[in-house]
Amino acid sequence: MSEIRANSNEGGILNKEISLYKAAAIFFVVILVTVSILYSVGQKYFWQPSQAQNPLDRGLNYYLALVESEPDKPEHWVDLGWHYYKAGEFEEALDKHLTALEINPNHFGALYNAGLTYLQLSDHASAIDSLNQAVEINSENWEAHLVLGVALMGLEEWDQAEIALDTALGINRHSADTHFYMGYLLEQQDNMEEAREFYQEALSYNPELLAAREGLERVADTE
Repeated sequence: MSEIRANSNEGGILNKEISLYKAAAIFFVVILVTVSILYSVGQKYFWQPSQAQNPLDRGLNYYLALVESEPDKPEHWVDLGWHYYKAGEFEEALDKHLTALEINPNHFGALYNAGLTYLQLSDHASAIDSLNQAVEINSENWEAHLVLGVALMGLEEWDQAEIALDTALGINRHSADTHFYMGYLLEQQDNMEEAREFYQEALSYNPELLAAREGLERVADTE
């Protein structure tokens, strides 16, 4: 991947005068795709390898029984946390992920899921801390780098976010979501030409990604 240099934020899209309606629409689209991506990516890290049935199909009582019978196994707390996460009970989910980390501070799934949950709670700083630890443990996990990039974008840490997203693309160049976020990041830096390329690339992998299509329309309007 060729080196990407983000332009100065001065004069960028965030500093342009746009209608209140358009600003709200852009914000809504980005939030919607973020939630969708975090939800789908989060599903990958709630394992019960010995079980044929997907843990997501099991009920709360099942997870409670697991943590009661084997409270020293962090993966049970992670699965229980995911059950609450899926139900939208993020405070409860975070409590379970943190319990897993008390048992094993280096548990990748617990760190990753804690990062996801902190993002849902809009605690970007804590999300970044958890995800930084996760990528130190598993540096080849592109999803963790992607979500770290999203968290960094939440604090407008554009340079660090670009590094995280670039790392994710270096591991897996076929992610429409990562291309979308890189395009969005470059759009914020007023780098419309490269943003357009990333939006187009995102659509080549997922033609149904509405946020990328709308991003492409926005940067086309600046020509």
